[in-house]
This record gives sequence, C-alpha cells and structure tokens, in this order.
Amino acid sequence: MNSNQTLAPQSPVSGTLRPRSALRKPAVKKEKRGTDAGNFNLHLLEIINMFTENIHKEVSLTLFADHQLCFTFMICCNIMTTNSSENTILKTTGFLPENEWQTFLHSAALANIMDVKRIIDGASSSSGPPASWLSESMWRQCLYITAHLETFTLLCESLASNPQQWIHVLNAENLYPFFSKHYTSPNISKQSKNTM
Repeated sequence: MNSNQTLAPQSPVSGTLRPRSALRKPAVKKEKRGTDAGNFNLHLLEIINMFTENIHKEVSLTLFADHQLCFTFMICCNIMTTNSSENTILKTTGFLPENEWQTFLHSAALANIMDVKRIIDGASSSSGPPASWLSESMWRQCLYITAHLETFTLLCESLASNPQQWIHVLNAENLYPFFSKHYTSPNISKQSKNTM
C-alpha cells in the first residue's frame, strides 16, 4: 500500500475477525484411534513425557545453575522409582529399586550406625580409605553400600585395587562420555602405541 492510498471509508468491511491463532492448524491431529489398551497406554506415555519435559524446561529456567542439576536428578530418580513399581505403562527407561534409593538417601547415617554397632560388638575396625581423596565418612558409606546392596558388592575391592581408574573418574570433566566407553588404562594405551 502506498502512502497515497488509504483505506476508503466508503467500502465497508464485512466478515468475522478471528485471531491469528485460529488460522493455524490444530495442534492435535484428529486420528482414528483404536480402543485397545496399547494405543491408550502409548498416548498416556506421550502425555506424561511431554508434561515432564515442559515442567523440567519451565522450572529449570527459574533455578540457579547449582539447583538445576539437583532438580534434574530428582526428576530422574522419581521417574526411575516409579518405573520399579508395578506400573506397566512407564517401562521405557531404567528403574531404581526402593531399597537402593533409600540407601542412597540415608547411607551416611546408616554407615555411622553400622560403625557404632561394630565398635559395640567388639569387631575390629577395618583399615582406612585406600585413597587420599576418599574421606573416612565416604569410605564408611562405601563399606555400608558394599555390605547391603548386591549391585555394589565389589565397590570397596575396586576402590582398593584400581586407584588409577578411580582417579580418572574423579578428574573427568564430563562423566557421560567417560562412562559411555570402556575404561582403558593410559599405560595400556601407551604400550599398544609403542608396539605398533
């Protein structure tokens, strides 16, 4: 429209004014859906995933960086704890048994109780931590977890026999790629390069 042209008042406009959003395609596509439980469960799972993702995005924006990681961890643990129950819909990710979750939450207190019982019973206290970066409290927690969770039965043995590997874990900047591949000792890597 040029600056010379203007809307003429003599030409009336007729019709219904609608917001721009009404002109868009509907967000939910109407599909012919079956009535079987599989489609319902899939639909329910999609709703739960979308809801969880939106909550995570919106809440994370309002948190400090330190708290974002804790919030994300709590959401993941909640999902995994829910998956370990008799829920048949959410069996898409890993699960976290209730006893492991409770041990994680309370291992420091439980380890101290175990230590007191050992002293009262007259049992000899075990040697201290095998590495300097492991505090006495952390070592007691490792001992408790090793004794009470089958998944971690070799944790203390591994800490004592593979200190170099645990130092690499401790110094890793990003643990996700670190744990996504098998650990190879730097000494083994150097030896294989020298033999080539």
